[in-house]
Amino acid sequence: MKTLLWLGLFIAICSSSSSQAENYYSPLLCPVGESFLRIENASGSIESFWFQTFGSSPFFEKHYELGPKETRVLAIGSDYTADSSAIAIKTHNENLKFTAFCKTKGHSWQLEKLNSPWKSLKIPPQSKRISFHLLNLAQTKNRISIEFEFLPGQTQSLPLSEGFATNTIEVLIPQGARRILLRGQGRWTGKAFSELLKEIPLQDEVQVLQQASAYKYFLFQSPGGNDSFVVPMDNPKLIEQTLEQIRDPQKRRLLVARVGKSLESTNRDMLSAVKTPWSWSVVEAQNYADFAHISCDGTPSVVEERLNEWLINTGGTICFWNFRVVRELSHREIMQSPWSSPLDLESLRHKH
Repeated sequence: MKTLLWLGLFIAICSSSSSQAENYYSPLLCPVGESFLRIENASGSIESFWFQTFGSSPFFEKHYELGPKETRVLAIGSDYTADSSAIAIKTHNENLKFTAFCKTKGHSWQLEKLNSPWKSLKIPPQSKRISFHLLNLAQTKNRISIEFEFLPGQTQSLPLSEGFATNTIEVLIPQGARRILLRGQGRWTGKAFSELLKEIPLQDEVQVLQQASAYKYFLFQSPGGNDSFVVPMDNPKLIEQTLEQIRDPQKRRLLVARVGKSLESTNRDMLSAVKTPWSWSVVEAQNYADFAHISCDGTPSVVEERLNEWLINTGGTICFWNFRVVRELSHREIMQSPWSSPLDLESLRHKH
């Protein structure tokens, strides 16, 4: 019966999911009962969005539709419990603009798609302290180091709990600091504000790894090229089958594998602007198949959204029907060295 329930739930949630879906996450800057969301539809058509219970099991979504050129204000407390301190939204269209605000404090802020483990910000002139509101998206324990550019030893470390909740910290700015580097182990997002309550933009960066394992790494993606994931392999027979499929695309088959939570960051969406790592990785590439059960079909982003429930209900098995191997990745690409991505240059210039 549990399998049937999961199958029905999977079919339902996939009807609201797409490889082109956009996910927005944000901390809340006031209690959920005082938090509101303004949604603006800039398009001339009806657009949909979903409130999500990110990181939970069971996973739930609540669907909304917004008419052409419509603006609507929703009380966030209608969709989240009283102890919630963060928000997750999904939509299929970038024409929707999401602005959260507090009823009494006067705070307002945009929901954005920042979720890379590495971020930075420029410190406003004369700022003496900055308040950070940090939201863990790794779905396991995470840690963020807060470093001041060109000031060795001026570093703080903030542990983030496993739950989908906002962590707040106030950082004093040492004299001479002009830039802050925020280096997380896994995915996170957040907001930064000056002492005048003015928002300071965070910039997503490409995370650079120190080393990669001795595995061979292969890139899998869908025909539309909107989503991708990386598979490590050390089985000689499976590696040869994979290389053969790369040489002859007509022989490509779907991969059956087992996944688990991970902060190692080698499993990235290589098609995203900053090569954002997923919060899961392939722990065992098992075999290739011509077809597989629908219960393990999906996309990398669907697994990311529903990771806890996916691990419970499928045992961590994936068999994405529309994904095939595209090419082998070099270790330099996996580590995202400055020679493999121009976006790394700015990050490494300040880091090293």
